[in-house]
Amino acid sequence: MATAGSPTSPLLSQALAMAGDGVSGATLQNPDLTGVLPEAMRGEDLEKMNPAHRQTVLRHELLKDLSFKPTANIAELKAIDNAGDEKTLVTLDRRVGDDYKHQLGLVFAASQNRPDRMSEMFVQQTDILSFFGLNAQLGYVRKPWTMVLIDAVLAAAIDVHTQFKHALPVLRPVELSPQINPVIQTPSHSSFPSGHATEAFVVAQLLTRLRELAEDSLAKSNLLQHAVRIAQNRTVAGVHYPVDNMAGSMLGTALADYFSAISQPGVAPVAVPKRSFKPSAEKDHLKNFTLTIYTELLNRMATKLQIAPTNQTKKQPLNWIWSQARSEWP
Repeated sequence: MATAGSPTSPLLSQALAMAGDGVSGATLQNPDLTGVLPEAMRGEDLEKMNPAHRQTVLRHELLKDLSFKPTANIAELKAIDNAGDEKTLVTLDRRVGDDYKHQLGLVFAASQNRPDRMSEMFVQQTDILSFFGLNAQLGYVRKPWTMVLIDAVLAAAIDVHTQFKHALPVLRPVELSPQINPVIQTPSHSSFPSGHATEAFVVAQLLTRLRELAEDSLAKSNLLQHAVRIAQNRTVAGVHYPVDNMAGSMLGTALADYFSAISQPGVAPVAVPKRSFKPSAEKDHLKNFTLTIYTELLNRMATKLQIAPTNQTKKQPLNWIWSQARSEWP
């Protein structure tokens, strides 16, 4: 029971029942039925919803036009474009082959950075948002609707990257070499793609679009550098290969592109780049994951999908929450 004062208890329920009967009486008076059937699907309804229910609504809206198409070594995430056709939004290929030996070498070498990054690696197992809050002043007091949007986007991103992990399994570094010695618990699911990288880049790129940051702004650079560092720390910890981070960064960026496109109120379709990652392309499997590599991967995108906003008003859930979050930033 939602109350204005103390938490729910049997005593409170009894007290409320007695007080209500004493004040209202035993006969139902003429009720005011005005507005008994309000307009459906109003964004404003999100304001008074239980947070868990609100996130369920938003996650559904974010994911409802996406479909997952796996094959033996490749998986695609498809979206409905402006013409109503299903088009590929992002493609990931897990094949590295014998060069996982080189990837293991990169993981092993990254362990030398553990003394400087131990606290980050430990905290980031369950909290990456605090690091983006260093420069963006995030929090439920300062930016409540931004946090609601981010939480929903992260929940949707987890749904997506979990499907990729299930469809494209890759053994963790410690499963291939006992010399890796991870310093945090190795997750039991697939190494590819990195969930932390996916989540870090969907947050960084979402905030970039929400805040309407210029391409060359220091604020955008800081957000992306935090995302890169969060991803790198998973390799330093010994639980991910660099290629996992490359794949996760492309998936997270694609999701940020798409979620932003369908959430912003407007009429004109938004051009969303098609992202992809194939480890053997441009010899990516021989490289470490850095901001430079991420930028190179972004610049390889080719076609763009024309994605229509979900609605042309601010009343629908995604449009409303985006508008509320956008109003919290200068």
